[in-house]
Amino acid sequence: MAVRAQIYTAAMGQQGLLEAAHMNVANSHYLANQLTTLKGFSLKYDNQFFNEFVIQSKCSTKDILALLDKNGILGGYPIDEHHMLWCATEANSKKEMDQLIEILGGLGC
Repeated sequence: MAVRAQIYTAAMGQQGLLEAAHMNVANSHYLANQLTTLKGFSLKYDNQFFNEFVIQSKCSTKDILALLDKNGILGGYPIDEHHMLWCATEANSKKEMDQLIEILGGLGC
């Protein structure tokens, strides 16, 4: 893993890593904002975050994950019945995040 990390950082270079970090922040905040527009979804903590954040939902995490799995999407990490750790990075596209929001919008919590 250390060799892989070294190859990645060398290939990306300082500017590439900075751009990836900016994309991480932008994507994670976009996803968090979009999730909180859904009925029954809100941020658990009002703290700053980089690319991971906790969403609380009136829906069960099992129902959320089952719906996303049915649509071929890997969801967040369930913390308990109503809290889930989400993450977005430079590898996530706006189209993918919008698709996730559209699917969860039909959940009806």
